[in-house]
Amino acid sequence: MNPIRYRVVESWAATYDKPIVLRVGDSVAVGRRDEEWPGFVWCITEAGAGGWVPAELLDSSGPGLATATTAYDTRELTVKEGESVVGSQSMAGWTWCESSDRRTGWVPDRCLAP
Repeated sequence: MNPIRYRVVESWAATYDKPIVLRVGDSVAVGRRDEEWPGFVWCITEAGAGGWVPAELLDSSGPGLATATTAYDTRELTVKEGESVVGSQSMAGWTWCESSDRRTGWVPDRCLAP
């Protein structure tokens, strides 16, 4: 995806402050599917940290277990209505954005307008 400039039309506050970062091949325990964003499942890393990960980035390796097929960072970006951000990747209803002050993270698509 080519970078796209977005206007934030709805403020968003990051929902947790300790994101997890998965590398290709990392093993995770897979929990429940998110009710609001059903493309995401709750994952717990081998170190015990948890976060929402798009199910499409995981390959089942047994009951309740999966392996990351793509690197992924669960960091969310807190944004305010009226702010301008640049989006570079969209997945499962979220877009990876960079703010004017260089902060990065995922923002729900419903909060963004081109």
